Amino acid sequence: MKHIKTFLLFLLITQSVSAFSADRCRIIYFMEKNCPEKCKEVDNIILPQLRELYGDRIEVLKRDLENPANFEALMAFEARYKVPPGEVPEFYTAFGTAQKTDNIKKKLTELIDAELSSEKSGPHAEFINESLLSTVTFVPVQEAGARSKTPLAIYYFYKPGCRTCTRLDISMRYLAMKYPGQLKIFHSKITDNDAKVMNEALCIRYAKPDNLHLATPAVFFGKESLVGEKAFKDIDILVKVSDAMKRADKEPTPVFTVDELLQAERAISNRFDRIGGTAVISAGLIDGINPCAFVTIIFLLSYLSLLKYGRKEIILVGASFTFAVFATYLLIGLGFLKFVDYLQSLPYLTEAVYYSGALLAAIIGLLNIIDYIRIRRGSIKDMGLKLDDGIRMKINEVIRKNVRLRHYVIGAAAIGFSVSVLELACTGQTYLPTVIFIVNTQGVTMKAVSMLVFYNIAFIVPLIVVFMLFFAGISEKHLSAWLGRNTGRIKLATGAIFILLAVILVFLK
Repeated sequence: MKHIKTFLLFLLITQSVSAFSADRCRIIYFMEKNCPEKCKEVDNIILPQLRELYGDRIEVLKRDLENPANFEALMAFEARYKVPPGEVPEFYTAFGTAQKTDNIKKKLTELIDAELSSEKSGPHAEFINESLLSTVTFVPVQEAGARSKTPLAIYYFYKPGCRTCTRLDISMRYLAMKYPGQLKIFHSKITDNDAKVMNEALCIRYAKPDNLHLATPAVFFGKESLVGEKAFKDIDILVKVSDAMKRADKEPTPVFTVDELLQAERAISNRFDRIGGTAVISAGLIDGINPCAFVTIIFLLSYLSLLKYGRKEIILVGASFTFAVFATYLLIGLGFLKFVDYLQSLPYLTEAVYYSGALLAAIIGLLNIIDYIRIRRGSIKDMGLKLDDGIRMKINEVIRKNVRLRHYVIGAAAIGFSVSVLELACTGQTYLPTVIFIVNTQGVTMKAVSMLVFYNIAFIVPLIVVFMLFFAGISEKHLSAWLGRNTGRIKLATGAIFILLAVILVFLK
């Protein structure tokens, strides 16, 4: 009987896996369907190149982590090779491992060459052979007396592109299959509005610091709260969940109350209002000193200087011009608000308006950063976002005509109105996406109107400062020189603000 068992074992070994041979390198390849980009590169580019180079001297054995038995095998490999839990794809050979963060092709080539050129089996050869011979299958753990009778609720929040989330996704699916009926796992994408409110409520309940609210990955269960990628470093989430399951009766995961959810919703709204309000005011301030508007002010000041205006006249001209600019831009902004609100009232355009606002803000931001790079490499003349020469000449003509009016206060107001309308070809590039941002985050409400008012107050602050400096004796030449030195910085700041607006819109959705 003993000889029969030995013979059967020999047959199993020879039929399933041949003994180690330096003529062939086995690669255990752990992959998962949710890693399409990297796994596709491995499947379509890296492995075909390696097969072309080594032919049948390499044997690639795929292990799909959708199968929980393969996930258990992966954990055993990570423990054996003493590597922390990582993202797929992961590769194991008798001489070492290649992880997603490595240069996979280079690392695998080194491992293959090491094995094929060695006269001895690799340090992990026996482990690989044993794992391939193993017929152990995945066995779910039924409810046991040592465990709580109450299912443990787990709230898991992820975001597409989050590095640690991929591994947690697999871990959560594995846990659900490992402990059927003993866990209630709630997978939530943090970009969904309901998920944000739930995450905020949990962060408040678990007293997490403000900077971790809405961060990913995040897992809450029992008394445990793990938020942010650093929280999962050197943490065995499977062990923590297993321990918490035993105490689920005494230490259950919190159940939300209506008041907690309302409090969380208000907290999110207030936080984004603060961020959004600061961004809108910053956009208005920077828009007020962009070259389009600033060059016009300098040209007006040069004319005031040429015509020998006194202090009183400068104050009155400055006040009249500034008020006209403020009123004109505010009225234009209110018109934009109404127009964007009308577009959003059309069901088939609601999503388009939202995403076009985010896209437009991002494009304006990138174009300003490109202008910054051009200025660094050349001069202000190389900018892409600037006032058209024809419009600039028209503005200069308006200034020359109206600044000589008998009633110079009325003339300054006329200049302010006309210049605002003409400059819209340039400043509107930042004004319109700001208005779309306000509508998308606030709707057409009194809060939206107040944000628009604050934008325009910020917009005229540079005008007021410039007139005060001119009144104090600073010449238009000095102001022109300041603009020349700082145009690049202004462009960079504008780019940063509008990319921030785009990010807020994307994150809010």
